[in-house]
Amino acid sequence: MDETSDTSQENQLIEEAYAATLDPTRLPAFERFWEAYIDAQLQNNPNGVDLDNTPVNAHIMIALDILSRLKIVQEEESLAQDMVNSHYGFGFIVENNGTIIAANDTAALFLKHETQLQNLAVDESSLKSMLLWLKKNRRHVEEQLKLFDVYLHNKTKNCWLAAPIKIGVTAKGSVKKHYLITAVDSAIDLKLDLHIIDYFKLTSAETDVTNLLCNGLKPEEVAQKRGVKISAVRTQIVRIKEKTGARDIPDIVRIVTTMAIRSKAVKSQLGRLEQLRQQRYGKVFESAREMSLTLGDGRNLQYFEQGGVDGVAILQIHSLISGVQFLPEHGKMLGPKYRMISPARPGYGKSDPKRISSLNSRIDSCVEDMRQLLDHLGVNKAYILTGWSGAIAQRFALKYPKRCLGLVLSGAVPVWESDYMASLQPRYRNMIKTSIHAPKAVPYLVRIAKALIDSGKAHLFISGLDAKDSIDKKALGNSVMYKLVEQRFKFLVEQGVNAFVDDLPLIHTDWTQEARRLSLPVTIVIGSENRDQPHEAIERYKRFVTHANIKIIRGAGTYQNLTHFADVVAAIRAMST
Repeated sequence: MDETSDTSQENQLIEEAYAATLDPTRLPAFERFWEAYIDAQLQNNPNGVDLDNTPVNAHIMIALDILSRLKIVQEEESLAQDMVNSHYGFGFIVENNGTIIAANDTAALFLKHETQLQNLAVDESSLKSMLLWLKKNRRHVEEQLKLFDVYLHNKTKNCWLAAPIKIGVTAKGSVKKHYLITAVDSAIDLKLDLHIIDYFKLTSAETDVTNLLCNGLKPEEVAQKRGVKISAVRTQIVRIKEKTGARDIPDIVRIVTTMAIRSKAVKSQLGRLEQLRQQRYGKVFESAREMSLTLGDGRNLQYFEQGGVDGVAILQIHSLISGVQFLPEHGKMLGPKYRMISPARPGYGKSDPKRISSLNSRIDSCVEDMRQLLDHLGVNKAYILTGWSGAIAQRFALKYPKRCLGLVLSGAVPVWESDYMASLQPRYRNMIKTSIHAPKAVPYLVRIAKALIDSGKAHLFISGLDAKDSIDKKALGNSVMYKLVEQRFKFLVEQGVNAFVDDLPLIHTDWTQEARRLSLPVTIVIGSENRDQPHEAIERYKRFVTHANIKIIRGAGTYQNLTHFADVVAAIRAMST
């Protein structure tokens, strides 16, 4: 390659790098240019890429710095979501330009994935009033809260309350402002608060009168509404005052509405707590139960459980390209007989990171985390289930053989030869190739991918994966399956990118020397249409682990652990017979 051509290629790559930094949807284009550039450098120097001495390096480092600065924005959004989640009832947060940045569960059902206030089914007059108020630069004390009449679909009247809030992670010099918008009930219905009726010992007629008074009707209007004489209503009002201790009608309204509002707040909060309890500690084996453990060194370890709480344990060790989430129906497949424990390894999900430079030391540290988790749960023995993290699973089995019932390698085996590079999916091939020949650039590649996922466009990241095989396209065509795959990728980048970067050598390192020392039962589960590894890899592993059984799942592809989980469970069950 002549110098002019080389310079032109570098300039084009630099342009693509900045384009992808500012617009993560340009990731696929940059990846193509990057891999071609690495291949050209290797052609000139087969011994490796001296990235430090190329013009590209400086620009990659600048682009990486830009992406690192985006962290403050991500922290701001996370804080906003935590804030709105703690608000009872309907609530969402907007920026002063109308961009919706966070919504709690109740509001999310109404918003239906809309990202702009302008896109909601709100009448034009109300919308203009809200946007005008949001954009005010100066705000007097009396303007700190603002009530708006909002007509949904131009017919249903609601009352929304907007309030300025402070999110303390805002970047220096930013003029961005945030507002909490929440729905305010303008009607009271005591029939939904039976405990208030019971507390004051109100009769049915007195309850109806109280409701109507609290909703703004005068005694004459109450009489007309109920079809009774005004004298009857006045007698009931006297009894209501006696029972509630109110001085007059406004005092009745004050006492009852205050109690009703407080009651609604408490019930809503209890509902949210119950929802969290079900997610974390529910006994139903279909649902994944999210929990956490404080390890001996003070780090937090997030983990999930699925299946029966008293079942035989399966320790599921996730890899850098698969999360820990499984479908509820997978819990049914586990049933009460099996208890699948899926820890989020350091730096993934909500598990605290642990920076260790040596690959072997990182593996040993992960093994000890797993051991502490099993000790904490009182699990003496477990089946080990994994895919691309076979190196960790093998190390655990070798260090704690008496605690392992068997090892199931589903979808991949921990072997590597340079020829396997061609069999990897394009995006992973690019990552692995960079990890081997230009490791300093790996964080940049991963951070662009993270930016794309964080931007709410995970679907573009997933569509960029190699799903050319009809079996994988079919799997991703299932909306439930697709959503789960999307959740998995969000899980992988939730803590950051360092764990992902540190994990890459697990794939391009050969672990067969450790594999040959395994004596416990080993089963390799591989889909007939799974193209993640060449068949030679499976055969090579079998030469080192001669007692390993191979189970072929007909019709299963890359997502075999999700689409054919019943076959994986059957492979575990077969090990005990």
